Amino acid sequence: MDQAAMHLLLCCLEEALKRNGDVKLAAVPNGETAVFGYSSLGGLFEVFATVSDATNSFQQTPKSVTQTGAAVRRSHNDSSNVK
Repeated sequence: MDQAAMHLLLCCLEEALKRNGDVKLAAVPNGETAVFGYSSLGGLFEVFATVSDATNSFQQTPKSVTQTGAAVRRSHNDSSNVK
C-alpha cells in the first residue's frame, strides 16, 4: 500500500465521519495489513477477514450506546442524512 492509497483511505474516512458513517476494511491481503501495524492508520480502521464480517459489524450496536439508543451509528450506506 503506497502513500496515495493511505491518503485515499483517510479522505474516505473523513467524509464518512462527517456524515456519521464509518469505513471498515475487509479481505485485506496479509502483506497490506502489516502497513496498519507500523503506521498511524492502525487505530483508525477496523479490518475484517471477510466482506460479510465487515458488513455485519455495521448492524451491531456499539458498546457506548445507552439503552435509549441515543448514539446509534449509521453505516456508510445510510442515505437518510445525505442532502
